[in-house]
Amino acid sequence: MDEYPSDLVPPTNVQTAKAAAELIALVESHLPQRFYRGEAFARMLCAAAIARMADTVDGLVLLRALYESVVRFMWVSIDPEPHVIRWGTTLGGSL
Repeated sequence: MDEYPSDLVPPTNVQTAKAAAELIALVESHLPQRFYRGEAFARMLCAAAIARMADTVDGLVLLRALYESVVRFMWVSIDPEPHVIRWGTTLGGSL
């Protein structure tokens, strides 16, 4: 895993899920969109790209949760006795 500078803290899963839900709600509040002949193609392209990003964010939240669970599980599996104790006391026991 990448190391973070001491003054930066990665967002929690709850914060990430909340931000993703807010983005998706914002995008969905502007859909569906209508496009008319003569409008700039960029407007349609941008709307489609933003809708796709919102869809991707939803999947990435799930992917991140899966990745973190796999990493924790593998870490516990490497040396179960001491890691289970540390996992339960220090890390809150959530896989």
